[in-house]
Parts: sequence; C-alpha cells; structure tokens
Amino acid sequence: MAMLNEDFKYYMQDMSKIYLGASLSYDEILENEEIPFKLKAIISHYLLKEADSSMSIAEHILKMDSKSFSYMTFHQLKIKVKVTYINLYSNKKGKKIHVNKVITLEELIADKEIHGESDNVFLEEIMISKISLMSFSV
Repeated sequence: MAMLNEDFKYYMQDMSKIYLGASLSYDEILENEEIPFKLKAIISHYLLKEADSSMSIAEHILKMDSKSFSYMTFHQLKIKVKVTYINLYSNKKGKKIHVNKVITLEELIADKEIHGESDNVFLEEIMISKISLMSFSV
C-alpha cells in the first residue's frame, strides 16, 4: 500500500488547472517550492484550522461534511476530484466493477453521505482551476 500511495504524491499544472496527487500531505504541499504561494496561503490560513498538517488531502476530503469550513473553502476553489471506487453492482460474471471518473466535490460528498462507505473510495488527485484560485481572496 505504501508504494500505491507514493504514486499519488505529485504536483503538476497546465494552462488552466493545478493537479495535486491526493496522497500528498499538507506539510508536503507547504514545503514544495513549485506550488503557488496563494494555494499555500489558503491551505495554511483556511484548511489547517480543521485538519492536521500531516493529514493527506484524500483523508481530509473523505472525512469532511458539507457543513464544514474546509468544504466551503474547497467549494469556493471549485475543485474536482479524480476518484476510483467499487460500484455497488457487479457485472454479469459477478465481479465487482471499478469505476474511475472525475467528479465535483459536491457529488463526492453527496455520494458519501448516501452510501456512508468511504472504504470503497480512493481519491487519486484533485484539480483546481487557476481562475478559481485567482479569484479567491485571502
């Protein structure tokens, strides 16, 4: 499992989005010199009020509810989450189906509240729009 977690510890960006591997801890994000200062300021000023700095992004998102301040912060940033989960229904041969898709935070939280099963969900990465980051006032 440790090797799998290392696969999702990365930072990338393109012209419109910032991609963070969901296994990155907040400490690792704050120490990375390539990550924009504004994102680091948002993390240290808003997100670390409800999360431990050694906690990974995935752990934090899977534990939050729709009434938390962290949720409102992520909602304002309009993040999208790349998630893999086991479908509740199996295929014709009886095998469980793994689903990979990109969803909004609202869809993830709503789905988690309905099923109550965070064990079957694995977050791979989060995507932050640079326009949302630019319009976020710290």
